[in-house]
Amino acid sequence: MAEDSFEQRSIPPATLSVLELPLEILVVIFAIVDTLDCWGPLGAAYGRGIAKLMLVCRYWRDVAYATPEFWRRIDAAEPLDRVSLLLERSGGCTIDVRIFYPWIRKYQPLCHEAIALILPHAHRIRSLCINLHLDHYPAVYELLERDMPALEHLDLVPIRDLRSKGQYDRNYATCSLSRLKYPRLRSLVSQRLHVPHPMGFWRTLHTLKMYDFPRTASGEYLMRDVIAVLRANGGLEELVLWWYSGAPTALPPNHQESRLPQASERQLFALRNLGLLSLHGTYPCVKELLYHLLIPEDIPYVDIRVSISSEYTDVYEITQIFGTLIPTHLRFLQERMSNVSFTGPAGTDCYTCCTPPYTHADLERAPERTAIAFNQYPGIPVPQSVSLGVRCLVGVLGYTTVRCLSLAGPPPPAEDDCYERMFDAFPSLEELEVSGTNLMIRPDLFTALSPAPRADGGREVPRCPHLRVLVVHCARMPRRWTGPQLLELVEAIGGCALARAESDVRLHKVVLHFWISAVTAALDSEEPEQVEEQEMGLREPLQRLCGFVDVAEHDFSHGAAVCARCTSGY
Repeated sequence: MAEDSFEQRSIPPATLSVLELPLEILVVIFAIVDTLDCWGPLGAAYGRGIAKLMLVCRYWRDVAYATPEFWRRIDAAEPLDRVSLLLERSGGCTIDVRIFYPWIRKYQPLCHEAIALILPHAHRIRSLCINLHLDHYPAVYELLERDMPALEHLDLVPIRDLRSKGQYDRNYATCSLSRLKYPRLRSLVSQRLHVPHPMGFWRTLHTLKMYDFPRTASGEYLMRDVIAVLRANGGLEELVLWWYSGAPTALPPNHQESRLPQASERQLFALRNLGLLSLHGTYPCVKELLYHLLIPEDIPYVDIRVSISSEYTDVYEITQIFGTLIPTHLRFLQERMSNVSFTGPAGTDCYTCCTPPYTHADLERAPERTAIAFNQYPGIPVPQSVSLGVRCLVGVLGYTTVRCLSLAGPPPPAEDDCYERMFDAFPSLEELEVSGTNLMIRPDLFTALSPAPRADGGREVPRCPHLRVLVVHCARMPRRWTGPQLLELVEAIGGCALARAESDVRLHKVVLHFWISAVTAALDSEEPEQVEEQEMGLREPLQRLCGFVDVAEHDFSHGAAVCARCTSGY
């Protein structure tokens, strides 16, 4: 009897055919497939996912025909008969409309006939995305003037004319957006557009992204207008404000501290649902906004980039900017940077502190990230005795207990801003990773970590006494990696390890990786035998290094596009 019941339980139930699924479940499956293959890359609508399902059988085709939601995505760049067919099949439901240049057939005349077909259905538009050059925006003004009571998402970002040869268009589209015409708007993405005055702006936005901050038809926005707009949209979940040209007028820099010295004297406002914050702009604008803004301490994504303009000519004033940009009530943003990377690529004037540490493999936006960056105006005179890179690193992270630090392109030292001063700011450092070219990584970086000798023959307590892991990734530049230069770097690392071992703060692990990219190898005139000879000359100092640390690893890589270990390229 027990054996019979066991056999009955062992028999798997008969599987139902997909054709026998309830209609409701089948429609859900169709919707998932249609979402995965709907618009096509960059407007190239090779085929809709639902159209492929219709080829399976007549029943599936009938289900697709009878479901208007599957036909709601409409591209104005498609043939007129297809646009007309989609409008007919989507009858009774809201529609999503895109108006853009046809892919590949660049700069064809805008399809006015397609827009004329869409106009009678303006009341059904749920989302509207317009990506045209500003010269062609008048063609869509009539559509934007219509009442759209169902509109929830509006994306109006003019594209750049590829024939302008790098010239930046600073004009503004004169279309008039209105809260009365789009009362249900939840998401607004715009660039160089006239928007309503703060009194008539939307108050129910969940997403607000504005690039090159706009104006009203009667004049430019002020920072108090920006703050008024944000204060009225307390339910914002994503906020992106990038302004470099057309920036709103802010308080003069010399009046900001006297006007807003204490948080109690400011009218702070909170965006408690915010999950993404990205602010790019001039220092006065970004600072004034941050000094009024309250955000959740667990906000996953924060990206702040400040442009230091030519009006700041005093290098000591710039130094103060590094340390005072983030107000006290937002200090938690810096406190979360215990595992941080500092990036200062050669050839640019951008300094970035980022956690999790930034790598070139991070091509897409990470779900969780905190970054604070500064763009320096190239015309600012910087004395030879000052290193803005070191001052930025110390100014931003001076409030943080940094335990893991990655220097991607270490900042060069100077007389007043040496590596000793930099490491003094991070007494809790446990892991240090240095990556860059042989021109960036200097031996005195590791000398600064070596304890000084005492008169009695012993050693002083070194900087960063908790340092246990040191990782160096050094890339070779064309024709500039000489044997003596590399030997000097390795000996400096070995001397640091020896001195710390004598001071009873022994390094646990040292990893050295020297690599040559494929491009560098192709440009280099050195023979492989010469490179191998240089590597042979390093064996003795590398073997000595093994006696001063618990674990020592070294490697040489040739012909790699990027460093396979640290995923960075130079």
